[in-house]
Amino acid sequence: MLPSVYQIAFSAIRGMSVDAAKAILAVVGSEEAFFKATESDLREMGQCSSKVFSSDYRKRLVDEAECELDFIIRKNINVSYFTDPAYPARFFTASDAPLMLFSVGNCDLNATKILSIVGTRHMTSYGLNACRELIQSLKEKVGDDVLIVSGLAYGADVSSHTAALDFGLPTVGVVAHGLDMMYPAQHRAIAAEMVKKRWSGSDGISFGNTSA
Repeated sequence: MLPSVYQIAFSAIRGMSVDAAKAILAVVGSEEAFFKATESDLREMGQCSSKVFSSDYRKRLVDEAECELDFIIRKNINVSYFTDPAYPARFFTASDAPLMLFSVGNCDLNATKILSIVGTRHMTSYGLNACRELIQSLKEKVGDDVLIVSGLAYGADVSSHTAALDFGLPTVGVVAHGLDMMYPAQHRAIAAEMVKKRWSGSDGISFGNTSA
């Protein structure tokens, strides 16, 4: 389901946590009401002064969100807002979890069995073999529904994704940039392969702040 412009704008407020978002929405009623309220009304409801109540600041967020929504639609990007069932429940234990996640492909971020693998960017042959043997062992002893998560970076990250694909396990790459690019560019092919896969679990690329 597509998010509203107001949800995108609300999620882009700097420093906004899930707990703070819940508290604000409990008072104002909705994201749309937050952006349509006057600056004085928000200050009165919050009984405090904050730069996020500024009319100019909120208008800029909405304008940027309109461009963001257009990008989401054009690029067929999946969005998980913190109130959606698809939002990863594990994130609610993190105080700095983003309100909105963006992904491409078939990403089940609530998979029951998840293994995150990260490590050096300069893998030795021993480390590479150990990574592949670990993932192969999981496939053989646990089953094909173990989700391998890494960051699509050099070394341990891309080796984990490649091994997961080779052994038929679902894999998701969490990237540190928007979904309008791929870094490092050398991993574009593996990222495309991850997005194209359709396992029973999930495969794709996920980003937790903004899609552009």
